[in-house]
Amino acid sequence: MWSWDGEDWHQVPLAMSPSGHPSGYAYLPSKHELLMSFLGNPFADSGTYRWDKTAWTRISSGAFPEGAVAVDASSGAMISYVGRRNGCVPHPCWSDVSRTELYDGNGWAILGGGSPEPAAGNLVTDPTDGGVLMLNELGHTWLWTKGMWRKMTSQGPSLSSNGFLYSDVTRVWYQTEPDYPQQRWQWDGRAWRKG
Repeated sequence: MWSWDGEDWHQVPLAMSPSGHPSGYAYLPSKHELLMSFLGNPFADSGTYRWDKTAWTRISSGAFPEGAVAVDASSGAMISYVGRRNGCVPHPCWSDVSRTELYDGNGWAILGGGSPEPAAGNLVTDPTDGGVLMLNELGHTWLWTKGMWRKMTSQGPSLSSNGFLYSDVTRVWYQTEPDYPQQRWQWDGRAWRKG
């Protein structure tokens, strides 16, 4: 566990941590809470944990849903979207789904209607409007605001590049991974701009 103080990274000593691997993280700005979804021993370690600045405390036996997770800053709720599920073990095969779930503080609820087309996507909190932005593997941009998905018409990053979405607290960026020709795109709340 590492902490950033604005100038440097510092290792945080942990007396004890869950056994297994984290499946996702979310920061709830309205509550100043860092949450971790953890997959481990289903009888002891799996669940959702809260960071209290010194230790992880298990607050729920349920983990985040499969898929990408981000915080809807306007409501303070966590949202999860899955557009492709791993359907076979041990061989990788996928099934198309389009499922959005909302965390109400106690559990996850599946939402119906108006979901994006089935495709894997990355989510990030959009500071330009307080919603959640998704860029999916088809190159389509979707915006979650006021409890619903809306497809944006803006063309953005190339489908042939692998990359990731992130927020610098003022805007959303898309950056290609190092093995691909370097591209950086900025979301201005309405459209993608190369830059």
